[in-house]
Amino acid sequence: MKKILVPTDFSEGAYHALQYAVELAKEYGASIDVVNAFYMPPSGSTILVDITDVLKKSADEAMAKLRAKVEASAMHGEVDMRFETHYGSVEQTIAYHVKHKGVDAVVMGTQGAGGITEKWLGTNASSAAKNTEVPLWVIPAGKDFRMPRKILCATDLKMFRDEEPLEYVRQLANKFHSEVKFLHVRQDDSEKPEEKACKEWADERFPVRKPEFVFVHDDDIEDGIEDAVEDEKPDLLVVVRREYGFFKNLFHSSVTRQVVNSADLPILVLKGG
Repeated sequence: MKKILVPTDFSEGAYHALQYAVELAKEYGASIDVVNAFYMPPSGSTILVDITDVLKKSADEAMAKLRAKVEASAMHGEVDMRFETHYGSVEQTIAYHVKHKGVDAVVMGTQGAGGITEKWLGTNASSAAKNTEVPLWVIPAGKDFRMPRKILCATDLKMFRDEEPLEYVRQLANKFHSEVKFLHVRQDDSEKPEEKACKEWADERFPVRKPEFVFVHDDDIEDGIEDAVEDEKPDLLVVVRREYGFFKNLFHSSVTRQVVNSADLPILVLKGG
């Protein structure tokens, strides 16, 4: 992790995510780009009014205030930090910085009062979770940085065919000397043939501290994750975004109920196949 992008809407939740990102950056020796995405979405109106300059001026003024706040805080000088505004949606802004600015991780805050947010990850974070190509850390409002000593990684078992996300989890565990548990929610109570192979595969890649597997029987995968988080009390929940199945649907904004209503913890979203 060399450069972290922190999108901000100048809210307290976004500021808290920035504080979290600073702690991550210190651990990795990374720099931080703080960016505000501003744009006027299509309204369908026949009246053509371009207020881009007005939006940019407002964004620049708010960013200057944020920069002054950071410079007056304990964060100042701890990591290399840059501030900018960018025209476009949050999703477009993240994609631009990943492609052109060398960003290899994104840290976003949410405004959820409890749990992962009332709308799973929140509108902007949900959009990022569906589309971002690099690891996305979603930080609930008010959650202070804590070393992820205990990592719970939700899996549909197919993730064990994906080297990249598993390697990221392995490196993360090595970095923070973490205990890793893989969670699989069974929608029937029978053991699947691939479970043994997955355990053996994971043992080979985590030779120092072998991961455990947690199997939960629940017809509703969301409820199963919720129960496991409550029981295991991890410092970090990892999910792997897929292009199909439940882990794709999980990040659609139509999933409006709180997925893990007791899970006041950061979530790391990794891209899978």
